[in-house]
Amino acid sequence: LHLRRPPEAPALFPQETVLLAEDAEETYLLPVLGRPLFNYVDEIYQAVQKDDRWLQPKNGKETDPSERLIRLCQEVVVYMTLAGNAGLFSVSMNDAGLNTPSSQGYEEADEKRIDRFVKDSWKKGHRAIDRLLLFLEEDAQSEKPEFAELWKSSRYFYRNHDTLFTTASEFDRYVSIDGSREWFVKLMPDIRFCQDTYLAPQVGYTLMETLVESLTSPEKR
Repeated sequence: LHLRRPPEAPALFPQETVLLAEDAEETYLLPVLGRPLFNYVDEIYQAVQKDDRWLQPKNGKETDPSERLIRLCQEVVVYMTLAGNAGLFSVSMNDAGLNTPSSQGYEEADEKRIDRFVKDSWKKGHRAIDRLLLFLEEDAQSEKPEFAELWKSSRYFYRNHDTLFTTASEFDRYVSIDGSREWFVKLMPDIRFCQDTYLAPQVGYTLMETLVESLTSPEKR
């Protein structure tokens, strides 16, 4: 998303790292958005990137929801690309083999600093994922959502339909997840296991299905 740009626009990454960024998109961004929304974001990016003014930093002050969505997606890809490829960025492959690049006036980063760089990038990447999820959740709960229908195919969609905890906010009332939407999604297999293994046999599977349906089907409330 961040690399498909007009020729005159400045590159965010050197061209040789395009494959690394695309890998980050497929690994971290695609599961969050789901294929329909991912493809839609790619389409609208092809349109907005033709406007040179849009390419300038907005400091998070975009008023257009589509532009804000693109910026949030870019944050995820940038930080996850850096976090996952620090080792590759620290060496250079050329005719002489593998070498460590150096620049006059700069001190080479030692292993400790590289490790800190990776950890910081990793944390920022996951925070960016949570900001993206929160943005999509707020849009889905609005009177006129723009992305909810496309986002529903993703397992990261904010509302579940098969558990007693339908949203991250509800679960956070009982187990502190610091409001993390991503953490909630990762805990879903454990939540389903506990619900099916410990709770359903006690109250009965029919009652359990009825309770879940009452939470997830508006007409049953």
